[in-house]
Amino acid sequence: MTLIALLQGAHVTGRAAGTIQPFDQAARAATALAQSRYPGPGSELPGSD
Repeated sequence: MTLIALLQGAHVTGRAAGTIQPFDQAARAATALAQSRYPGPGSELPGSD
């Protein structure tokens, strides 16, 4: 899934729900995905000991 598709889905569901909560959820999901795939320097992945 691309970021554009994720944001388009959040836009559609946000308009239907009348709130920005779907955008918040999409942002959290995209951030978690990026952090899990590309951890920052000094960060350790769970179970990597």
